[in-house]
Amino acid sequence: GRAVESAEDLRTSRWYEDIRQQPKSNWGTPYLDSEGDDVLLPLSAPMRDPDGKFLGALSMDLALDFVAHNLLRTEDDDALILLDAEGKVLAAEDLLRSDTTAKRVKALAPFGDEALRAAFRDDEVGAVATRAFGRAEIIAFDHIDPLGWILVLVAPDPDGP
Repeated sequence: GRAVESAEDLRTSRWYEDIRQQPKSNWGTPYLDSEGDDVLLPLSAPMRDPDGKFLGALSMDLALDFVAHNLLRTEDDDALILLDAEGKVLAAEDLLRSDTTAKRVKALAPFGDEALRAAFRDDEVGAVATRAFGRAEIIAFDHIDPLGWILVLVAPDPDGP
């Protein structure tokens, strides 16, 4: 990590005051970096002394491409994709590929079709047969608590045409 210099006194900002009011650390809403390539997940936390007196604020952004590169890799035709609670793509190995025509996902875009996202909303764990990406596939999913994220495995359907 690195410290970010600012001409503005951040202690007078709304961001700083919001952190001051937080009882503990808080994950924020994912967003695209300035180049639009990586999804960043902000984490902020108040720093307090042993008596609970507010001392300052700590904030960092977790680059989800690290998650994709190190945790979502597969050896075969399968794909692992991390979605937020609304079914938008947070991380996927596809996002790291330089060949954009091979990508089936786009950062922070809704994943798949509405039928898939409805299945994610309706069940904590499940599997759906689909042709949402042009070929017969099985999409298995599981919700990750307490984040509300969804881990998705996309695999060719062995019984599909």
